Amino acid sequence: MEVSWVFVIFLGLWTSTAFAECPKPSLTSTLPSPPQMELLVDFSYELSQKLISCKDPPYVTRFKKNGKELSFVSVQHGFGPESQNPHFQVIRKAVERDRPQVVLLESLPHSEGVNSTTITDMIPVCEKESFKSCPEIHFSASLARQQGVPFIGTELSEREILRSLEPEFSKSDYACFRWTVMLTFQGEEFSNSHPRFKFNREQFSLSLKEKLGVQFTYEDFLKCFKSVTKQEFDSTKLNTDFFRPDNSATSNTFQKIMYLSDRGRNPRMLRVISDTLMKYDKALVVLGWGHLVAQIAVLEDMLGPASFDCNP
Repeated sequence: MEVSWVFVIFLGLWTSTAFAECPKPSLTSTLPSPPQMELLVDFSYELSQKLISCKDPPYVTRFKKNGKELSFVSVQHGFGPESQNPHFQVIRKAVERDRPQVVLLESLPHSEGVNSTTITDMIPVCEKESFKSCPEIHFSASLARQQGVPFIGTELSEREILRSLEPEFSKSDYACFRWTVMLTFQGEEFSNSHPRFKFNREQFSLSLKEKLGVQFTYEDFLKCFKSVTKQEFDSTKLNTDFFRPDNSATSNTFQKIMYLSDRGRNPRMLRVISDTLMKYDKALVVLGWGHLVAQIAVLEDMLGPASFDCNP
């Protein structure tokens, strides 16, 4: 099971389900303080050791102030089945224990609105295979459906991310980055041994053209990967170090792209959390663990001291 704290929206390029009646928003308690974005920090492993009481994800961090409650589930991104993924298990425990009125998700643009069909259309397929090849966004949305509560994306749109990278990086740079992330997490489905590898490669190329307006094939990726890493592509050696956020003089193109995209993504996530808590009293958010490191000072300013549950 490949896992990482890194952003998994890139996996989402691959019959709406009826939801039970959602609880009505509550405005009976004091609204949270607006997010103070100047308190945001850039992720680093050193900072995570200083700011976060829990050693390794998954864990739940809870914030509570003036009747507003936020459960922040920190995970490493990965796939099911639930029985083999402790991060999925913790998500379930948190949803069932904390009973949020709304679930907030990474990997889904906020612009897609409530209960996006991009996700709901996939839930029956994922449930049928026990989420074996589905990431936590689909699992979390399925739990929200079971609880009869809405889910909402916290992310920038593809176009917004692309604009945040300009003028330093082009559409082709970003497309190459997207291929790298996709192959890190779902390389098996694109390998020559997979019965549908040609179809999968073609579909991902088409999705990039639709989302980014650039034609960028698997063959284009191989050339780009070699140019960036100075080595031939080998799927067995892929790991998330290739694109961990880093803007230092020694970082590669993929690392710089992740760094710049997170500079836009974290503020959007915080605004979505803040706006949601103006409508609901109890929210639960599922994000890669690196986002809590970047956001925790802002969240504590909004909602009071964090309470860590390291063994939920």
